[in-house]
Amino acid sequence: MKSTVRILLILVLPFAFAKSAGAQSNVGLIRGRVTDQNGAVVQGATVRLTSSITGYSQTRMTDADGTYQLLDVPFNDYVLWVQVDRFEPFRQELTIKSNVVHQVDPQLRAAGASQEITISAGLDVINPEKTAPTTVVDRNWILRFPSAAPSRSAAATPSASAMPPAAITGTRTAFTIWGSSVS
Repeated sequence: MKSTVRILLILVLPFAFAKSAGAQSNVGLIRGRVTDQNGAVVQGATVRLTSSITGYSQTRMTDADGTYQLLDVPFNDYVLWVQVDRFEPFRQELTIKSNVVHQVDPQLRAAGASQEITISAGLDVINPEKTAPTTVVDRNWILRFPSAAPSRSAAATPSASAMPPAAITGTRTAFTIWGSSVS
């Protein structure tokens, strides 16, 4: 009888220790399914788990049904990232403190359209010698300007006092529009 008990202990005891050793594991498991905002699975997404504290990182790709598994994740604080073309990146902070399976099912939103435009000015647009603001009024604009006067020429007429003599050049002409002087 003693030998039977001894044989049973020898056979059963290693399994008892193996079970308790597994229960005391200090790693966890993260799994989930990546979908879009319509619920369709996202295949080929990169799922990355990182810890800024320890530098630990683990990366997987989602399979054909959008699922992923991150195995043997040490207990710690992490950031889970999910990235794939045409979708905005997904980010979630999580803490692994037990060997219970952590289910994280990211739902990705479609990325908005973006376009990069570069605007540059030519050198002739900016005059560093001129510091005052300027308003340029084209002659054609003045001729098209609506007026209550019977003729267009009466609305914008050169002021007699501002008319330069024929011999003097380079002077400015002042205009009067609806009784207001415009120079």
